[in-house]
Amino acid sequence: MSRKKTKRSSIGKETPLPPKFLFEILGNAFMEEEDEVQDLWANLLSNWQFAKNRTDIAMVFIEILKNLSKNEIRILSAIHTSLDRNNLRYNKNSYVDGNIVREHLCLSKEEYELAMLNLFRLYCCEGFHQETSAMYFGNIPIQANGGIEKFRITALGYKLLDMILEKD
Repeated sequence: MSRKKTKRSSIGKETPLPPKFLFEILGNAFMEEEDEVQDLWANLLSNWQFAKNRTDIAMVFIEILKNLSKNEIRILSAIHTSLDRNNLRYNKNSYVDGNIVREHLCLSKEEYELAMLNLFRLYCCEGFHQETSAMYFGNIPIQANGGIEKFRITALGYKLLDMILEKD
């Protein structure tokens, strides 16, 4: 544990968590029936306390977490714990193969599609776009979109994962 975390843990937080966030997190955690999702709420609260820059951690994470189903959390968690996660995060030409994720998690095509469409709606994931254009229409470059079969986690998605899946 870092020196700052140790100091905060022993003498209290330097900057209190705003009550509107605290009440939202605790209220949603208490209403949640799934133990796994309750753990994510606890992680969000814990990691929020030690975040270096709380200005970018706003109500958005609370709203996203409220709108995630168990399958969506399983998809994000599987990617977050994969051995190749740093390559996926920083190499803009790499993507997640949705069929492999679906098979690994034993999801039906419908369960997978519904989960992915919600992750896209929440801006946690996006269809894969290669940096180079797929083709040209005259002088206009045309990008191919991988849809739910080839996708990437967005910066917002990674920030959410850091807040709910990382245990400090």
